[in-house]
Amino acid sequence: MKKICILLPTYGREQCVAYFLEQVSNDCRNYEIDIYICDSSEKDINKRLVKKYNNEGFKNVFYLRGHDSSEYKNSMVAKNIYGYPSPDYKVYMAQCELAMKYDYIWLCGDNCVLNLDQLMEDVRKYTAQDVDIIHFSNGSEMSFGEDKQYTDAREFYLNDAWHMTAFGASIVSSRVIRFISKEDILDKYINSGFLYVMSVYEYCAKNAFTAVHCHRRFHRNNPYRKLSGWIASGDALGVFGQNWVEVNFRLSNLYEDLKKSVIKSFSIHTGLFGYKKCFWLRAYGNISIKKIVEYRKYIPLVTDTNILWFYIIACCPKLFVKWIWESFVLKE
Repeated sequence: MKKICILLPTYGREQCVAYFLEQVSNDCRNYEIDIYICDSSEKDINKRLVKKYNNEGFKNVFYLRGHDSSEYKNSMVAKNIYGYPSPDYKVYMAQCELAMKYDYIWLCGDNCVLNLDQLMEDVRKYTAQDVDIIHFSNGSEMSFGEDKQYTDAREFYLNDAWHMTAFGASIVSSRVIRFISKEDILDKYINSGFLYVMSVYEYCAKNAFTAVHCHRRFHRNNPYRKLSGWIASGDALGVFGQNWVEVNFRLSNLYEDLKKSVIKSFSIHTGLFGYKKCFWLRAYGNISIKKIVEYRKYIPLVTDTNILWFYIIACCPKLFVKWIWESFVLKE
């Protein structure tokens, strides 16, 4: 049986981590999956939590100090749109360590509580077949219970790139992780926030591969995680505007004629920059006149929503917009 670990990078968020472990640690022990909590905060709360689990007999739960904590604050990887050391650098360093011990790494977010009982039959089947990527989703793009196999990089990129951005949705072979360093992918994407996703598609462009997309109810949301970090920081236009556009255009020329479609696919599938969600973005400080001016050349690339709508929403008081969002839009 293949050796699998879950890697959960976080920046504090101790309640989220506690709930995640409460929900999945026992199942992971039963399925012989190890869990690594990779925390970049300066606190030791999550470290103590892992120690508590160890003392209770959970030898499958481990703690890693994030490699992008204090020692990297003055390095080049710290200078990116997140305002703290690159989260992808933390993920990359941890993955490289774990790739020496495990056959597959399941990169997870602390908002994504995995439904392991519904997934492990597929996980065991496809890891036994030595596939490179197992990708789960529960959207409308496929019928529930359906599996789709990819060996063509362009098709895989066009259909799945937007959802590969979700931590928790993919299990990746360690040979894909090792490819990041060997092919200078690290330097190409390290400050982007999308090193993980882009390195997967660089690998697929340059190697024979097999990816399997499984339509399953693969997770439930963590009740202690209210907003994604990039929404809470007010930088949706920076992350899924400028950043998302730029990293896609850096990808292999194999995908050249597909890039514009893929760039826009994230907003199409999630509605992120749609007319309705602009209320939500404004309510949490992600839309302002200043931000629209700063990212105005990227907005038409990521959404079909007229940029005039962004300006209209930006002129509305945030509390008023939040009231509209919560009172009317969410209830539709």
